[in-house]
Amino acid sequence: MEKRQILVFMDWFLPGYKAGGPIRSVANLVRALSEDFDFYIVTRNTDLSDDKPYREIEPNKWHLKYSAHVYYLSADNYSKDKIKTLIGERNYDAMYLNSLYSSQYALTPLRIRNKHFPDLNTVLAPRGMLGAGALQTKSLKKAIFLKTTQLFQFFKNITWHATSEDEKNTISKIFGSNTKIIVGSPISIPAKFDATNKINKYAGAARFFFIGRVSEHKNISYALDCFIKHKPKGEILFDIFGAAEDPKYLQKIESQIKQLPSNINVNYKGPMANEELKIKLQAEYHFMLFPTKGESFSHSIVDSWNSGCPVLISDQTLWLDLESKCLGWNFNLLDSTSLNNSINQAVHLDQETYNNWSNSCVLFYNKKVCSEEITTKNKLIFE
Repeated sequence: MEKRQILVFMDWFLPGYKAGGPIRSVANLVRALSEDFDFYIVTRNTDLSDDKPYREIEPNKWHLKYSAHVYYLSADNYSKDKIKTLIGERNYDAMYLNSLYSSQYALTPLRIRNKHFPDLNTVLAPRGMLGAGALQTKSLKKAIFLKTTQLFQFFKNITWHATSEDEKNTISKIFGSNTKIIVGSPISIPAKFDATNKINKYAGAARFFFIGRVSEHKNISYALDCFIKHKPKGEILFDIFGAAEDPKYLQKIESQIKQLPSNINVNYKGPMANEELKIKLQAEYHFMLFPTKGESFSHSIVDSWNSGCPVLISDQTLWLDLESKCLGWNFNLLDSTSLNNSINQAVHLDQETYNNWSNSCVLFYNKKVCSEEITTKNKLIFE
């Protein structure tokens, strides 16, 4: 049977990695569904915040890479006419947009589709951008955008891809109960876990990490404020991995780091490719610390479990009631004492207890995060 052809627009794709979860979501989707669909991905020829093009990839032509056909579009070749040509050059069965706010790689393709290709089945994945926490950042600008698009029915006749029932309910609340929404959790590709490679855990010491964009929404400064205010005891390391979106926010973090008590060592490590990180997490860290203002899924969280690392995360994600499952702790962003208590519990876990929690994380990941049911539901997005 002939495969259905899916055109994807997204700001960044492999070999890029600095944009984090959105790249992983599409890369894993393509890898898992490539036997049933042919994916054609149009993306930038640079990574997030980079001016230099990817090495050894010729721009403005199709490449067969990463289980897909990928078109790396250079900035000097980008135009509305070019996007129109790319949409019209094949008889695509569906168009998939991997962002809600991207002007060049979501809104422009959708505007062209609405005008010139109205019958093209179009799916948009907001990737948590409609969550309460996400809407708090640049709130006025986003409120005006949503009101304007509703007024002009810009998103009429599209399908929304929600990654959870909570996100489905949010989309419905904003765009109306008749909005067509398909729920499909992001697909995760497991890495081999080697328990013998895990770093030893001693009561009174812990190594934490953060993975994600260094931004106000991810809320790293909240964790540092907690360290400064409550001064948790024990030998604590906290390494931060990710691209800095806002230089002023990074300066704020660097200023907070200088105020920390001597028993707490915090380092900004910058971005790192996902495959390198997976190896480091298993061998060098105990816990993930992630004070996000809101996530619809978060590959960082599930990757931590895949690496045998329990997580300390805010109560603004779909992953709740973690302590009872030995997967980590949820804390309340309105009360920093809640995070401090979680940190203290993590620091004082002994080796035996930590091993049990670590094994629970890997088991949960393999049974609940990587199920065939999730892959099957994702196929329905394009059918």
